[in-house]
Amino acid sequence: MPAERERYVQLLPFAAEDSISLLEANLAAMQTRSPSTLAREGVGARGMVEELLKGLEPQFTEPRPLPGIAASCPCSEERVLRTLRLLPRVELDDIMSKNEVVEAKCEFCGTNYRMTPTDIREKL
Repeated sequence: MPAERERYVQLLPFAAEDSISLLEANLAAMQTRSPSTLAREGVGARGMVEELLKGLEPQFTEPRPLPGIAASCPCSEERVLRTLRLLPRVELDDIMSKNEVVEAKCEFCGTNYRMTPTDIREKL
């Protein structure tokens, strides 16, 4: 079989002989159609798996959208506050006395955090 038509299927140790026979028959039926040919025919990945496992009652989970970078980033205002707590108290007092706004930007997702001296006093 040419490399473009090869498929790799790994059986689980408890696979029943009738399931193996059915899988072998499905593989033989698909032998003349490469994955590229199936894709050109409009068959997606799920369709290819369904064709390969025809008669074996495969179970699929519903596809769900992947979260964006910002949604999966662990940054938070609390993390910024924890970082501020690491500063010596003298520096924090200096920032607050000069009425400076503290800004922090997450380098991973780009979220900006701004804290006024009032915010810092209330939350620290």
